[in-house]
Amino acid sequence: MMELFVVRSGGTYQLPVQDVEWSGAKLQAPRTLAATILSTTRGMHRKQPVDVGDQLLFRWKGEELFRGTAFTKERTKSGSLALTAYDDLVYLT
Repeated sequence: MMELFVVRSGGTYQLPVQDVEWSGAKLQAPRTLAATILSTTRGMHRKQPVDVGDQLLFRWKGEELFRGTAFTKERTKSGSLALTAYDDLVYLT
């Protein structure tokens, strides 16, 4: 089960994930996370308060695979929110 969280000074909350693509390796800088989250005002979903600069945490089956910073966010045609995040090694490239 995949889980995506936003970590802020005000707390940690889970995002409703539609799709996640994680790439990179420990020795490769930077690792990347591209995620699409359900963030619309249609149906039972609501807009998610995610900002560029927020810390994102990705877990798969309870194991933390990625922790990094959101660098871009874009609204898709379907109303979802597309996020791109890089781990802290992005500052070394």
